[in-house]
Amino acid sequence: MRPTGARVFGDLKDPSSEVYRAVRSAPVQRLKEHTGAEPMIFYRDLPGVANI
Repeated sequence: MRPTGARVFGDLKDPSSEVYRAVRSAPVQRLKEHTGAEPMIFYRDLPGVANI
């Protein structure tokens, strides 16, 4: 079961959007970013994912 608020959707360019604030309020990771991909899914608190 996922905790409430586990997924946040919105406009990353809109400062009033919940997702805009969530991505900027804590360190986030994007998987496979090192491959040149530009994934639009951000993760928090994922230990050891720097090179996934």
